[in-house]
Amino acid sequence: SLRASPGGGRPAALLEGRRAAAGAVRIPAPEVEPRVLDDGRIALVRIDPDSPSRRLVSEAMVLAGAVAARFCAGRSVPAIYRRQPPPDRPLAAAAASSEDFAAARALRRSLRRGEVGVSPGPHFALGLPAYAQATSPLRRFQDLVTHRQIVAALAGLPPPYDLESLRRIAATTEAAEADGRRAERAADRYWLLRYLEGSVGAEVDAVVVEVEPRPVVVLVETLLEEPLAGLAGVRPGDRIRLRIERVNPRADRIALRPVPGA
Repeated sequence: SLRASPGGGRPAALLEGRRAAAGAVRIPAPEVEPRVLDDGRIALVRIDPDSPSRRLVSEAMVLAGAVAARFCAGRSVPAIYRRQPPPDRPLAAAAASSEDFAAARALRRSLRRGEVGVSPGPHFALGLPAYAQATSPLRRFQDLVTHRQIVAALAGLPPPYDLESLRRIAATTEAAEADGRRAERAADRYWLLRYLEGSVGAEVDAVVVEVEPRPVVVLVETLLEEPLAGLAGVRPGDRIRLRIERVNPRADRIALRPVPGA
């Protein structure tokens, strides 16, 4: 049961706890969404990954994918599964909070890349024995395929897609989804740079998230990630002040300079 326990546990916490016990890895990471207002100004909306509503929705989506995978695997219904092998080295330390950008980056980098295939298998970071995408059939074709396979099985009909068809779908949709994610990131970055155009000459807070092979920082307000050549004597997690020297959104460029003594 997912009902609250006598001790006050909530459904999201119960689901998250079950997965954590199975080895799931949670990386709390805030998001910043740029929004263009009617008057042309750009506003930033910061999304807290630890809000109760967001954690509940996230756990519900993971649960739906786990149930879909269990249904298909248990009834030999052909499906597209998402898997992730365990890391080949010890995991980095977990982030202490959603603002621990350096730890979150290190933890992500210690995980291995996910895989897509027609055979069920464990998903390490989710802490699940099998997982299939099923929660976004309006925008992801793989999710729609999962729905069609399950609906046919429930109706006692043969599945619309056989294994060979699913392999072709997985290959083509993975490439299309990757292109879509790149386009979305590029659009967000463009509007974030447009937002910072009005702050040339101003100082901003940043966190060092990497020092090798070159220093990389995250700007705290916008969460833009930037390499910063010439930054010396710093460690991951250090907070620094930077001055915005130039911004060119169309060229995807921003020039930053450390503030002496800050």
